[in-house]
Amino acid sequence: MRIRLPKKTRSMWNPLNWISSEDLNATLITSGYFVTFFAVSFIVVWKIFKKMHQFELPARDISKGHRWCAINTFSNTAYCSICSTLVIDGYFCDSCGVCADHSCYKKADKTLQCKALASCNELMKHHWVKGNIPSVYPCGICEEECGAEAGLSDFRCCWCQRVVHKNCLKNVSEICDFGPYRSFIVPPSCVTLKKVGLKGHRHLVVDEVRPPPYEPWSPLIVIGNRKSGNNEGENVLNSFRSYLNPAQYRLGQKGLELGRPSF
Repeated sequence: MRIRLPKKTRSMWNPLNWISSEDLNATLITSGYFVTFFAVSFIVVWKIFKKMHQFELPARDISKGHRWCAINTFSNTAYCSICSTLVIDGYFCDSCGVCADHSCYKKADKTLQCKALASCNELMKHHWVKGNIPSVYPCGICEEECGAEAGLSDFRCCWCQRVVHKNCLKNVSEICDFGPYRSFIVPPSCVTLKKVGLKGHRHLVVDEVRPPPYEPWSPLIVIGNRKSGNNEGENVLNSFRSYLNPAQYRLGQKGLELGRPSF
């Protein structure tokens, strides 16, 4: 009869058996110092990074679409710039003036360009927006009233604010002179944008603003504060957006935020 003897138990190799308690304590202390140093360094670098971008002027990326606001159908009559129907439930872009109903505004973002912040072209062409012209606006060519017909009719340049009939459009110069308010407007050709931020969170800011080749020029910078004036800062800016370059106004999220472009 064969009797099996129990196998000899082997102890697993443990690296801690080769380290004395004094060395182990020293290693743990050194690791703690390293982790603390890394955490403090990360916080310092992050604060420096945040401070570097504190005075940057954010710029809206127009490739992502328009700046939509809800249309008050009780005080304004508007027609959709996509399907040409009367807007009952829709939006308008307070920057360029394009209107769209709820089912068309995404298509408008893809097909109708908004007012540009920056441009590589020295000569600015008119940015014509069809229809939705305020009443009692004379045509810049024939001086007859524009926007009198129901529906999308006639055109308005969202830079110089000139309005013309469809039949008169061919008689208008292709180059825009920014109209009577050009001394207050920053032309897109004078603005340089750049992307800043970490990967995945990059955004556009105004890098430089150069003076245009004409005088007089006294650009208007509009700064709003959400926490003052009965929270009417947004409404005040709405009245300026259709006239100025989108880089010329700023509404602070937490009190007053001032951009610092290099005029």
